[in-house]
Amino acid sequence: MAFLLPPEQQVRHGSLDRLLGGAARLDLAATAVRVRLAITGATLAVIGHAGSWLALRLTPGAMSRLGEAS
Repeated sequence: MAFLLPPEQQVRHGSLDRLLGGAARLDLAATAVRVRLAITGATLAVIGHAGSWLALRLTPGAMSRLGEAS
């Protein structure tokens, strides 16, 4: 739980730290951060829904089996 430590005691992991961009320290009071999180959440929801829809259409017999399960 390095994010609970003061910044001077945190171990930096080079590329991982750059990849996450300090994600453990989100300023949720900042409007820009909240907007980005809302956009990210909505995008992931759409991708998940589209992936599910596509998988049902591309898997032979999936729709008929779903109807039988109900």
